[in-house]
Amino acid sequence: MLLIKKENNFMKTEAFCSYLRDVRVSAGVTVSELSKKYGWHRNTIGRYEKDRLCDIEYLYALSKEGNISLDSLLTERLRAGMLNEVEELRSPNFRFSQLLNIQSKNTGDFVRIKIDYSHCEPIIPTGCLVEVTTELPEIKPKQYLVVKDESNKMHACMVMEKDKKLYVLFLKGMPEMVELNSDKVKVIGKVSSILLV
Repeated sequence: MLLIKKENNFMKTEAFCSYLRDVRVSAGVTVSELSKKYGWHRNTIGRYEKDRLCDIEYLYALSKEGNISLDSLLTERLRAGMLNEVEELRSPNFRFSQLLNIQSKNTGDFVRIKIDYSHCEPIIPTGCLVEVTTELPEIKPKQYLVVKDESNKMHACMVMEKDKKLYVLFLKGMPEMVELNSDKVKVIGKVSSILLV
């Protein structure tokens, strides 16, 4: 049974690789041009178009060069990989972008939140989706928190301590230390993982 499953995955992989080749050829872009512009070895691109699932970066480059939706490429890439049997991915209406359209989604003790402004880049990029622990045992210096400002924007900030008081550091515009107990911010939770960038 395992061999059949691998065979099926391989066929999906081959079909996806062939699809990528068609996208590149339709765009009128040669392997040499892609290799020169983005730095992939020609053999790597050849494998991506034959029997190896590509990196996300390659899909991004192909989407730019081929004027094709990155959402479509990412959707097909997910369907061709190890998760191709997941029911959600098998739905004809599924799109990768559906995963990105979550402003905040409660998943038990965690909340998923899109960061409007990050003050701790590049560790937590602006615009990314993070998973936040909502039950904080104790806030300590050097933790990464998500806080909501007075205009309901979500910020990723690092906790700082000064004179035995806790602050979050805002770096937008002039750097500013905002006390955690002030009315300027509301603590949403501690960042536990970065999900999507």
